Order: sequence, then C-alpha cells, then structure tokens
Amino acid sequence: MATEFILLLSDKCTFCNNLLEKLTKIPKLDSSIIKKNIHNKDVYIPSDIKTVPALIHKQGDNYTTYQGKEVFNWIDSQISRLKPVSEIVSYDPTTMGMSMSDSFSNLSDNNPMSHCFQFLDNNSYNNKIDMTPPQSTSNDKKAVNDKKLEEFIRIRNQQIPSEVNRV
Repeated sequence: MATEFILLLSDKCTFCNNLLEKLTKIPKLDSSIIKKNIHNKDVYIPSDIKTVPALIHKQGDNYTTYQGKEVFNWIDSQISRLKPVSEIVSYDPTTMGMSMSDSFSNLSDNNPMSHCFQFLDNNSYNNKIDMTPPQSTSNDKKAVNDKKLEEFIRIRNQQIPSEVNRV
C-alpha cells in the first residue's frame, strides 16, 4: 500500500510561502511531498478542503486531510521524528521539552541554569540579592501616617449627612 503526501498551496498565500520555505530546509521531507498549486486548472481539490495550505495523506483508497495550522503541526511532528536524538530528553516531552524549559534537570545543583534567563545585575546566582524590604522604617513615618488617616476620617465623617429621623 503506497503512501502519498500531496500539499495543496497557493502562491498568493503568505502561510503557504512560509511553509514552502520551511520545507526546503528539510530536503528529506520536502522530497517526499508532492506540491500542487490550487490555481492550476488541472488540480483536483477535494470538497472537504476549505483552506490552504492543505495536506492530503493518501494510503491506498483512504486519505486524511490536514488544513491550515494542522499542516504546520504535522510538518513539525515529522521534523521532530527525523531529528536524531542527540541529547538527554525527558520522559514527557510536553512537560520539560518545551522551549520554555530545559529538557533535563541537574539533581546535584540547585542553582538555576543561567541560559534560561538573565539576572538583572548580570551576576551569577551565587551573588544573591536580598529582596526583603528594609526594616528601618521609622516610627515617625508611622505616626505621621496615623495622623493623616485620622484627619481624613474626621473630614469624611463631617461630610456624611446625618440620618433623617423618621416619625
């Protein structure tokens, strides 16, 4: 049973052009996909295709279609399948293998890996910055703030009308 991959594209579509550019960087994958421009009159477009890029995966009489973002996701999955595993990877790639995290952790070192972020003072983690607020708040500031609060409450209470006595 022969497997065929047919990519329906439009040369007027930016997404299609980006996909073609991405494919040319992976010759093994690029050569296994038949590309057809939907603007050619002799290209048959199945009725379930509503957007481009669209990929038709044919296996004998059966076929699966991918459209729009699904095509990019399929291409990315094929690229990751073709990449040789040359580094330690986590058990669950969706947990640790994303671009926001390392694909492994170091059990013997509790310091963060400096390539994951940049320290504000451009120093390493060992030069810890004390983030606690200073304890030297003066009692004078507290007393001034208390007086301002009491004055505010007094003025507010004067502005509130008194209750109306009902008979």
